[in-house]
Amino acid sequence: MVKYCAQELGITHIFIDSLMKCVKAEDDYNGQKDFVDQLCAMAKDCDVHIHLVHHMKKPSKEGDMPDKHDTKGSGSITDQIDNLFMVWRNKPKEEAARAQGSSSNKQAEPDSLLLCKKQRNYEGSADGEPTISLWRHRDAGNFVAEAGMCAQFFPNYPHVESM
Repeated sequence: MVKYCAQELGITHIFIDSLMKCVKAEDDYNGQKDFVDQLCAMAKDCDVHIHLVHHMKKPSKEGDMPDKHDTKGSGSITDQIDNLFMVWRNKPKEEAARAQGSSSNKQAEPDSLLLCKKQRNYEGSADGEPTISLWRHRDAGNFVAEAGMCAQFFPNYPHVESM
């Protein structure tokens, strides 16, 4: 499928949701390692980016910030990949909003963080593993870069522009 999409359709980004649907057993660490190894080889051979959704272990507390060692399954998954991004949902902010409403002291915090936890080939001068703050635009169902920002409008997508 990757070869066909890359060579015949010219697709450069492929998303697989998720690893748990591609390997039979949750504890099949060799199967996970082999599958990710094949994806890494295919990405290089076909010059594509393959984005694999992979779940994390349950944290001891829901508000805990994840680390690359919090991924489920084989440790070889994070060893083999070039980039690792994690999404953290700010549950403490949500709980404070439910309990205190608009008087919560967490109002200015982002709703989620996009955490870069690995970037193998980074050669720039800035932070190679940045943390990106995101605010959820509830009406559009997506994220924006700053609180109160309008959601991105896609003119070729059948929906009404948010204000």
